[in-house]
Amino acid sequence: MNLSLYKKAKAALRASLDKNIVKPELVHKQLRLLKSERLSERLRILKLYRQLIERAQKKETVWIQLPSEIDSQTKKGLEEIVSRKFGSRGIEFQVKPELIGGLRLKFGDTSIDYSLLGRLEEIREAFV
Repeated sequence: MNLSLYKKAKAALRASLDKNIVKPELVHKQLRLLKSERLSERLRILKLYRQLIERAQKKETVWIQLPSEIDSQTKKGLEEIVSRKFGSRGIEFQVKPELIGGLRLKFGDTSIDYSLLGRLEEIREAFV
């Protein structure tokens, strides 16, 4: 990988973030600025930039994993709590029946497990 192209893509990514959140209007501005690059380099920079944006967006999404579907009012309440706690991040819900009860939060490289499955695994590990 060409280090100077990666640095340009990384700089474009930093300019696309506001409080570590990817802002579409800043992405559009960076895309317009990247048009000034030579065509042969522009395509490689854009590819790297897209990969960096996707990685950043994955880190800013909070995944709420539940053992079953929940009603819209409960969903809205969870979204409010998570938004207050973690800031204005994207929130996605996933049904994971193996959790049995409770919930699991995942964001970036962090996982907070309040599920019954997680508790059972802790107990099992204590006896092993």
